[in-house]
Amino acid sequence: MSNLQYLGITDRVPKGGYTFTVPENGYRLGPFHTLQELHDKVERHYVDNSIPLPDNWRELVVDQLCQRL
Repeated sequence: MSNLQYLGITDRVPKGGYTFTVPENGYRLGPFHTLQELHDKVERHYVDNSIPLPDNWRELVVDQLCQRL
């Protein structure tokens, strides 16, 4: 059983936009207007910086976002 949080409502932009801080290097991505844009930028940052993407990286992004809401 996972303790990761998820977004129940995705049709509204959270206050401060969609953001993510990369745990491996502290780099902050965002704010963006869509979750898809955030996911795209997170993936690109990991690839560009040769950081291995966890299998559940999308869920980890959403969980971190939920923790700040």
